[in-house]
Amino acid sequence: MNLTAPRGAVAGIYLAAALVAALSGTACVKSATVTPYRADLVDAVGRAAPSPRPQAPLPPAVKSEPGRGANGYDVLNLHRPGPCGHGGQEALGAIAYLSRAPGPKSWVVVLPIWGSSTYPPRKVVSWVTHGPNRSGTNVLWVQDPGRDRLMDYEAMKAAPTEEDFVAAVERSSECIAAAVADVRSWVSWIMERPDTDPRRIGIVGCSIGAIVASLAVGQDPRLSAGVFVMGGAHLDEIFASCYGDEAEVREMARARFGWDTGAFQQAVKGPLAAVDPVRTAGNIDPAGVLYIDAGRDSCIPRSARDELWEAMGRPERVTLGYDHKKSFLTMTFLGFDRTTERIVNFLGAKLNPQVDLSAGPTAPTQGGMQPQ
Repeated sequence: MNLTAPRGAVAGIYLAAALVAALSGTACVKSATVTPYRADLVDAVGRAAPSPRPQAPLPPAVKSEPGRGANGYDVLNLHRPGPCGHGGQEALGAIAYLSRAPGPKSWVVVLPIWGSSTYPPRKVVSWVTHGPNRSGTNVLWVQDPGRDRLMDYEAMKAAPTEEDFVAAVERSSECIAAAVADVRSWVSWIMERPDTDPRRIGIVGCSIGAIVASLAVGQDPRLSAGVFVMGGAHLDEIFASCYGDEAEVREMARARFGWDTGAFQQAVKGPLAAVDPVRTAGNIDPAGVLYIDAGRDSCIPRSARDELWEAMGRPERVTLGYDHKKSFLTMTFLGFDRTTERIVNFLGAKLNPQVDLSAGPTAPTQGGMQPQ
């Protein structure tokens, strides 16, 4: 559910792990299984039934200021109170990259990995704004103002009673739901812009961002394309198996409440059910989804990954032959940016089908556009 490396050390760990992998002959460039989407099989694969969608929220009230434009884009820094965990204080809520080209634009909404690395979303923003689609694509990079995690692990670890623990899990579930509503409010902001083609809005999220993105697409028909990278369903299963903070919370519950793994999963299942992506997966058009998962993921169980894929109608799936963290190395130069290229090409094909993608995206030479 999160990349648990210390914030300041994430880039260094990525680099060190990639070098070790390369030296050992297992660099993250060799193993990926691609399962194409089969429209003729949708009715036979156990796709979830459609469910009611909540009403579209109003756009957020924002204060905008110009940032430093580049590469044919103008930049707006959009400030607003944070939706969860930020005390209602105004902060940088999103960065909009607005193409200077004429005509209606497609949009790519890029989500953060709340409380963790900014590298994957930053990489996607850079490649989208440097690719062959850039003249017809705007980008909205949603920010994580306080670098706060959506799951309040510290409150769970400190919970003195079972009731306090469950209440902390419930607050975390509400925070995930608030993040989804916030993303959808940004979609409303996009829809109000005169340069928007309302039929061509896509979204990409990684890890916990992929869970939020899949919930947003399931709730909001205005999102016509989505890329979900290392996400999954059944958050109780994820919480009962993931390492890092999740493991620390489970150990606390074992020592303080006497819970084994089964009892722990049962305790968190109810509060987290409201934000299970399977609940709204039947609303998602599988033709508009690219699902990227890690075949050896020890954080997100195979059952949680397979069931979301099935519930969506078996969209195109790329299964990388590595674990949760190491799979993200395929978004770096040491993994030849294979996953980044897949993401950008898929969104380009779905949102800008008139653009010739044969040359592929152009990798930024200076790290691409940076937050303003």
